[in-house]
Amino acid sequence: MNVSALPAVVGFLKRCSALSATLFLVLCACQPKSQSEQKSARSMLDMKGADVVSTNEKIQFGFSKVDVLTLDQAVDQILTLAQDKSRAHAVFTPNADHIFQLGTSRRIDALKNRGQQKELEEVRVFREAYQKASLQLADGIPLVLASQLSADPAKRLPERVAGSDVVPALLERANSKEFVERFGRKLRLFLLGGAPADPTLNGEAEDAVDIVEKRLSHLNVEVVGKHCPPFGFEKAPQACEDIISRLNTAEADIILVGLGAPKQEKFIAEILEGVNFGVMIGVGATLDFMAGRQKRAPRIWQRLGAEWLYRILQNPGRMTMRYVRDFSVLPTLVGDSLAQGQR
Repeated sequence: MNVSALPAVVGFLKRCSALSATLFLVLCACQPKSQSEQKSARSMLDMKGADVVSTNEKIQFGFSKVDVLTLDQAVDQILTLAQDKSRAHAVFTPNADHIFQLGTSRRIDALKNRGQQKELEEVRVFREAYQKASLQLADGIPLVLASQLSADPAKRLPERVAGSDVVPALLERANSKEFVERFGRKLRLFLLGGAPADPTLNGEAEDAVDIVEKRLSHLNVEVVGKHCPPFGFEKAPQACEDIISRLNTAEADIILVGLGAPKQEKFIAEILEGVNFGVMIGVGATLDFMAGRQKRAPRIWQRLGAEWLYRILQNPGRMTMRYVRDFSVLPTLVGDSLAQGQR
């Protein structure tokens, strides 16, 4: 990318952010959340994990089938899945970038026409990983906004359910009377991924997972395992087997996997059948946010649906082209939402 064009691109994205914020506020006013929806998941707490998930309304964006859930409902269902000791479960958080990497029909056609077999194989593997997810939660605000165009109210996503919001909500729920009565013990966590130790970064000589463990010590949470694997570990079969062994020994309820997309989703899918039980959640940079290694957008930016713009301003060299690319999926999001409202 021509560096001289960067200010113009950022200016364009800022204008898009203002428009999305206005649209978001209007849609929120028109689509108030139903309290009965938040209570509905709680009435299913005693059901088996797979039974609960099968009852969810879903909206399809490209290849992703997103569960229509509030944050509160998502936490309920994750904890229900955690009680299923017959198998492990995967939870992914699709956003516009995931929809792009999963391959829209337009992108697939373009890759085929250019003979880009490597990219087509990456799409295939990512799609296979997504097919193994028990829950798909709407991380991206474009998905939430596009869903409001559906003529079917049941297909409209009530709110954004980002991985970096799901984790604090799970920790808060672990401290609740309801959780104590239901589980009778602490929430068992395994922390996988995050940034490695970097003595040059504010003198930190610890992995992000070590810092997070210390910061959770005052909560009703037990960190039963943690691991920051080395770069390229996913290509070493023995390293993957070692992680499976660690997870099965730890017997965690929740496994937070912070490896970045699509790496974390592909890895979760690869080891899913080898893990006895537990819910593996792809949480991206959440562990680094919690450890203070990265700074998340202030709450006001999040509420206005402009967290993506904050990330661009924090790291324009890496994030600008990603979000410019992600804008290409907007027609797919809008078209899919409109089409499903007619079904």
